[in-house]
Amino acid sequence: LLEAHQGPNPILLGRPRAGKTALAHEIARRIVVGDVVGELRDMRIYEMTPASILAGLQFGEGWRSHISSLFAFLHENGPVLLFLRDLHMAVGAGVRRGDDSDDDLASALEASLRGTSIKIIAESRPDRWQQIAAEREGLADLFVSVELKQPSDEDLRQILEHGAESVTERTGIPVTEAAKAAVIDIARRFILNQAFPGKAIELLEDALIATQRSGARRIDAPQVISCFRNRTGLTEMLLDD
Repeated sequence: LLEAHQGPNPILLGRPRAGKTALAHEIARRIVVGDVVGELRDMRIYEMTPASILAGLQFGEGWRSHISSLFAFLHENGPVLLFLRDLHMAVGAGVRRGDDSDDDLASALEASLRGTSIKIIAESRPDRWQQIAAEREGLADLFVSVELKQPSDEDLRQILEHGAESVTERTGIPVTEAAKAAVIDIARRFILNQAFPGKAIELLEDALIATQRSGARRIDAPQVISCFRNRTGLTEMLLDD
């Protein structure tokens, strides 16, 4: 998709912590180190959110007069890859009370991106994007959905294994098999508003901080359980069930 000169750009869809930002950052890393083909090697990479665009262009009436200049600059300094986070937040953004609700940042982005050579990786939540696609067909036509699904149990174990290895390389603190199992178990049973693998990696990082503070020499299941108990107030009996 990113190598095509024309056609829609990818929009990564997934629940919070599904790995949308991590995937985009990995693509950016590969571009920086040259582990890509063709024109992708020479791309300059920018990361933006609807909020940062409005803040940088003067919130109020000012942003409308400057947004075309922003994208003209990006076009002239290409090839450019724009990572646009939380695209759904552009709908309704920049509109004051009494203004036309369609004259928002989403409409301005649609007009600025249509026909440009700028390549985009956007991200959004599936429920919000489904609603936007139904109401803003012009904006939706600029993108093709790439849904990040829940990893299999085996994939999740491998991802957490890489995360544990990274922790040990950075800190010298090993992560036991029991700790990894506790991370997956607690994240699956109690962190229901977020997705794997991000919620497991975050819990492992929290357990690392708790371990460093306690002076323990390794991350084991008790550190994971204690960390989550302190964060949530749940009893150890419930967590260790």
